[in-house]
Amino acid sequence: MASVSRTLERIKEDLEPFLPEESIVAAAHEAGHTWRERILGPVQTVHHFILQVLFCNTAMTHLRHVGDPAVQAPAYCRARKRLPRELLEKLLTRSSQAMQPVNPPSEPLWCGHRT
Repeated sequence: MASVSRTLERIKEDLEPFLPEESIVAAAHEAGHTWRERILGPVQTVHHFILQVLFCNTAMTHLRHVGDPAVQAPAYCRARKRLPRELLEKLLTRSSQAMQPVNPPSEPLWCGHRT
């Protein structure tokens, strides 16, 4: 059985399988977001944002040690400000829908037990 800490470490190492570039770009287009190609485009900015949260809301200055590419805090801050809220809302909605079972039971179960 996988532990939460091992799973989080795996996610922190590589976000791409869990939040693919294509889904971020698609959500950005749907939100009407336009951008220039730069080091911190929407994909890299969202990935850095997720890393910041996964590292217990670490300081922006710490992200240069954990993110790829390494970026300075002011550049990351400006990049986050460029992201439209609608983009983040779309990603949150899609990820929560992906976690829901296809055929939910009539009662919520946890390890086969009613909750």
